[in-house]
Amino acid sequence: MSERNRALAAAFFAVLITATYLLACATAPPPASPKADPRMLDYNVFMTVNSFAAPDADSKGKVYYLASAVHNVEDTDVEFLEYARLLENGLSLKGYVRVYDKKDAETLINLGYGITAGESTKVRILMIVTAYGLKNGEAQSQIWKTSAVHDGNYSDLRRMLSYLVVGCTDYFGTSTGEKKFIGVEGQDPRLLDIWK
Repeated sequence: MSERNRALAAAFFAVLITATYLLACATAPPPASPKADPRMLDYNVFMTVNSFAAPDADSKGKVYYLASAVHNVEDTDVEFLEYARLLENGLSLKGYVRVYDKKDAETLINLGYGITAGESTKVRILMIVTAYGLKNGEAQSQIWKTSAVHDGNYSDLRRMLSYLVVGCTDYFGTSTGEKKFIGVEGQDPRLLDIWK
């Protein structure tokens, strides 16, 4: 084989390898996107959020003890513990730190929640989070209060409270100045922080 033919064969071989590689890349499936969490909804969750705060709320401290504000629901109730974890994860995004002994806390935070029948087939889901100053383990004056209300058709309190926590996170410990209408996207990545 002549030198010229060898050079042509090498060039042809290089073109063939390159074409095969490009063809394989073009037909390869795209990289898999991360699978959405099955708890995420396919629609936006809308709610009203209202928050009030004392002028010195920020100076009262962010180390808190979390307690149930629901009548006849103890702090050790397993349902309350799950909802408390959701709130704890939301509060941590604002720099709050939960302790499990009231004497170590600067603030007492009460979590209230519920679901009631609304108009037609709708249900109303609500969450109220209230913070009080603590002194020697005893509650003092109210520091701040944040509430959220969602009216819709979906009655899974566990899942919907997650969305309410996300909707309230920016307002814990502050005043909204007015009632806010908030939408949380069904696939909002902050939910993964709430569910961790």
